[in-house]
Amino acid sequence: MRCCRDGLIVLTLVLGAVPVVPGQVTTSPLSRPVATEAKKRQQMDAILRAWEKQSMGRMTIDARFVRLDVSKVWGNTEYRGRASLQSPSLAYLELKKVDKQKKPPTLVPHEEIICTGSHVLQYAYETQQIFVFPLAKDQRKRALDEGPLPFLFNTRAAELTARYDLSLVDENKDVYLIGVMPRLETDQESFSKAFIWLNKVSFLPDKLVLFAPNEQDTKEYTFTLINENKPFDPGTFKGQRRPGWKVVENPVAPQAPPANRRGARLPAQERK
Repeated sequence: MRCCRDGLIVLTLVLGAVPVVPGQVTTSPLSRPVATEAKKRQQMDAILRAWEKQSMGRMTIDARFVRLDVSKVWGNTEYRGRASLQSPSLAYLELKKVDKQKKPPTLVPHEEIICTGSHVLQYAYETQQIFVFPLAKDQRKRALDEGPLPFLFNTRAAELTARYDLSLVDENKDVYLIGVMPRLETDQESFSKAFIWLNKVSFLPDKLVLFAPNEQDTKEYTFTLINENKPFDPGTFKGQRRPGWKVVENPVAPQAPPANRRGARLPAQERK
């Protein structure tokens, strides 16, 4: 579901032997012999099976990350974030913008997204609006499967290969570097390609880079901490009204309204 996924898609890191320059992804060798394409395909299939097996045992994920948005037009913007996910249909995402104009740099609340199980709530701090997207029964589990960060939760080999063209680009002793090309139009609207630095022990991403549909702008996620199967306070996934904030209702099937150039959502219907 796009409104949940787009809130994060949902990074700057030097990982192993792979240097990463903001806005530039390197796919140079990670100190191993070059494998044949057939061998890489076999390895990718084995990785997907192991990835799915590890994912099956996860009921919750609590992840902390740094996100760097790189744009030739708008420049670079850095965020600090947290993503909390609980099976089958609960999620919480928080993003804070790093204000580097202040000394020392300060964190400014930017956005929150809550999947309550029956609704998705998007809190836009810049405009002080709360966007409410009701979820049909058959869409509730999908809201968590598809977001708020792709490739972090509920990874199933068959579903991944149906939606994405996945390839093993390289590896070192710590990570697999996996290339991702979206097959479906709904995913292509969010990103044109992606790279995942998949940890060989946890089978969770150490880093994720998504290229915008224009194939130039990027969102780069560096995961600084990921806890598995951690219990959450039940209030984590409950939305609340906020004094002075405008509520924007979308009573039809959930579909994220288009974003303006600042990232704020354009309302479908509004009420005080």
